Amino acid sequence: MANNIFLPESLTKRNGEYYADGERVVLLSISAMGTLKEDIAKNIGKERLKGFFIRHGKELGENDARKALTMNFSTTKESIEQGPVMHMLKGHANVEVTYLKSDKTDDESKWSLHMEGNWFHSFEAEEYVNRYGTANEPVCNTLVGYASGYLSVISNQQVIVREITCEAKGDNCCSWIAKSIDLCDENVVKNELKYYEEDTIIDELGYTYEKLLIERNNLRRAANIYSRLTEEIFKGNNLQSIAEVVYETTGIPIIIDDFKFRSFAYAGLSTSQYFEIDSSFKSYLHENRKLFTEKKEKKYEPFLSTKKVVTDHHTRLITPIFISNKISGYCSFILTKSKAEVSEIDVMTIERVSLACSLYLLNEKNCFEATERMKGYFLDNILYGKISSKKDIIQRGNFINLDLTQSYYIVFIKYHSIEDKLENELVFHEAFMETITELLKENKLNLLFSQRTNGVVLLVPTPILTKTIESFSREILKFLSKNHPFYRFRTGISMIGEHIDQAFKHYNEARTALRMATEKNAIVSFESLGVVGMLVNSNNEEAVKQTSRYMLGKLYDNPSCSKNKELLKTLYVYLENGGNLEQTSDDLCLSVSGLRYRLQKIKCLLGRELNDSNFNYQLFLSLQALMITGELSVLE
Repeated sequence: MANNIFLPESLTKRNGEYYADGERVVLLSISAMGTLKEDIAKNIGKERLKGFFIRHGKELGENDARKALTMNFSTTKESIEQGPVMHMLKGHANVEVTYLKSDKTDDESKWSLHMEGNWFHSFEAEEYVNRYGTANEPVCNTLVGYASGYLSVISNQQVIVREITCEAKGDNCCSWIAKSIDLCDENVVKNELKYYEEDTIIDELGYTYEKLLIERNNLRRAANIYSRLTEEIFKGNNLQSIAEVVYETTGIPIIIDDFKFRSFAYAGLSTSQYFEIDSSFKSYLHENRKLFTEKKEKKYEPFLSTKKVVTDHHTRLITPIFISNKISGYCSFILTKSKAEVSEIDVMTIERVSLACSLYLLNEKNCFEATERMKGYFLDNILYGKISSKKDIIQRGNFINLDLTQSYYIVFIKYHSIEDKLENELVFHEAFMETITELLKENKLNLLFSQRTNGVVLLVPTPILTKTIESFSREILKFLSKNHPFYRFRTGISMIGEHIDQAFKHYNEARTALRMATEKNAIVSFESLGVVGMLVNSNNEEAVKQTSRYMLGKLYDNPSCSKNKELLKTLYVYLENGGNLEQTSDDLCLSVSGLRYRLQKIKCLLGRELNDSNFNYQLFLSLQALMITGELSVLE
C-alpha cells in the first residue's frame, strides 16, 4: 500500500517558515516567475529558455522521485501514480492521468512507460496569458520537466514528456504524453532530448554570465571607439579621418556614403577595390529598385535599419545615418570572405560610427545653414538697397569668397501645388529650399540666394554660367520638377547687371518677368518683354496702366469677377496665338464652339471686331502691361 506522506496536509507552517514533508520550501508568486523568465529570455533567448526551465522542472521532479523511492510503496505503479499527487502539492497545476501502462524491459532494472494526461490551470499558461496574451506554442516547460524528471527516476531510464495542447494557446487544457525513450520515435528523441541533456542549470547560469561579460566587453569596446570618433569631431577632423580611425581600430574596411550612395570617405580599401565594390553595390541597388518598381510600391527605402547585404563581389553591413529623422547617408563595413559572418560587436560598432557621422554632418549642416542665412540676409540688403555703398557690398562679398565686381543676373523662382493642400506649406518650403541647396552643392555653385514666399531669389554671377541664363534656369526647373513632381515652377530673369549697387533694379525686372511666366512658358526673361517691360519699369507706370485700362474698356470694368477674368484670359491666349482658333481652344481646353461664344462676348464688350492687327497688338500690349504691374493675373 502506498505511503500517504504526499498529501496536501503535509504542507505546514512554523514560525513563518513553510515545510513540505519535512523540507523547507518558499512561496513564490507566478508573476515573479514570469519576470524571471522574461529577464532570462532577454539574455539567453527563447529557445535556451525552454531548455533552462525544462531542466529546472526536471530537477524538481527527480528530487521528489528520490523521496518517493524511500517510501513504502508496494509496486512501481503506485510510485508512478504518486507523482501527480506530489506535482499538485507544488501548486503547478491540477493533474489528471488518462492513460498509464508500464512494463518491465529486458533489463530487469528498467521499466517501459507510456502515460498520458491533462494539466488544468497550469501556472505557466496563466502567467503567459496575463503577460503576453495568447501563445503560438505550448509554454508549460517547468511542468514538462517535472513530469519527465519524476518518471525518469522511477522508470530508471529517460522518459520524454511532450505537451500537446496548452491553455496558453486557447485550448481547454494542457494535455501531455510521456514515453520512456525505448518507446519513442527517432524524430521525437532527436527533437526533444536536447532540452533534457544540455547543460545543467548551473552551467546555463554560467553561460549567461559569460554572455553578459561578452556583452559588457562589447559595449566597452564600442564605447571606446565612439569616444575616439567624438574626439576626432571635436578636433575639427572630417569624415575621412573618422573612417581611418574606425579601420585602424577594427581592421574592417569601411565606406561612408551620402544618401545617394556617393562616397564621403572610405578606408581599408585601395582605389581599384573601392570602385569594384561600389560598382557591385550600385548594380545590386539597381536590380532591387527595379523589382521594387515592378511591385508598384510607394517608396524605395531599403536601409531604414542595420542590414547585411550580399552582392556578387562583397558582403557589407550597412546602417543609415539620421539627421532630424531623415536619412542623410550610410555607413558600411565591407566584410571579406574570411569575415563574412556578422557579429554583435560589428553591429554595435557600425551603429556607433553612424552616430558619430550624424554628429559631424549635423554640425556641418548647422554651419552651412548659418552661412546661407547670413548670405541670404546679405542678398536681401543688396536687393532692397540697404547697403548703399558699392565698395561695402564688394568688400563684404569678399568675406564669403564672392567676387561681386562681376556681371550677374537676378533669377526669381516661384512654385505652386497642382493639388490643393497636398502637404503642409511650411514643410514643403523647407524641402524646396533643401533641394535648391543640394543642387548648388552638387554643382559646386557659389552664389547668393534668399527665400521668398513660395519661392527663392538667386544672384547668379555670369562667370559660373557654361550656357545661357535661360539654359541655366531650365536645368534648375528640371531638377526641381524631378524632385517635386506634384508642384509646378516658374522663373523670371532680369537683364544682365554690371553694377552690384543696381541689383535692386534688376530684382524688380526679375519680378516683372515672373508675372508673365506660365506653365506653358515657365521661363520668362525681362528682355523678352520688349518695350512693354521698359515702359512699365520707368516713371510712367501709372500712365501705362491708365492707357491699358482705356483700351480694354468695359472688358476691364470688373477684372476680379470670375467671368470677366475668364474672358480676359481667353483674349490674351487668343492674341498670343495670333488669332489661331484651334491652338487657342487646345491651350484653354475649350471646344471651338465655346471659344467662338466667348470671343463674341469679348467683341460686344470691346465694341469692336478682332480683325484689326494694329488694334489687336494694342490690346495685347495693354494686357501685358497690366499683368507686368501685377494689377492683372489672368494666367494664374
